[in-house]
Amino acid sequence: PHGYRVTLHPCIRGFQYRYNQLKNFGFAITPEVDLELHVNFLDQNQTVVFDKLYKTGYISGESYMISGSPGEEVSQILHRAIYDVLEQSFEDAQVQLSEMVKK
Repeated sequence: PHGYRVTLHPCIRGFQYRYNQLKNFGFAITPEVDLELHVNFLDQNQTVVFDKLYKTGYISGESYMISGSPGEEVSQILHRAIYDVLEQSFEDAQVQLSEMVKK
């Protein structure tokens, strides 16, 4: 078989979270996360073929009045943010690599 191997190397460079009450005038809490994720792809020769740092800015989760596990609320947003960034990186890498092939 003539396969092609690409290795993905994501690395969290920065992560912050907050429980934003001002957004809801103090009546509810909105958990938010800010993520910096560095993503690079290596080809079968371990050569970097795609390299980019993604910064999400603060992403809001669902607002709530009371939560018995506020850390879980942050965890859910963080995992969603990582998934979204990785999905975007796949799209960006595909565009970049297809442009390289055209040249």
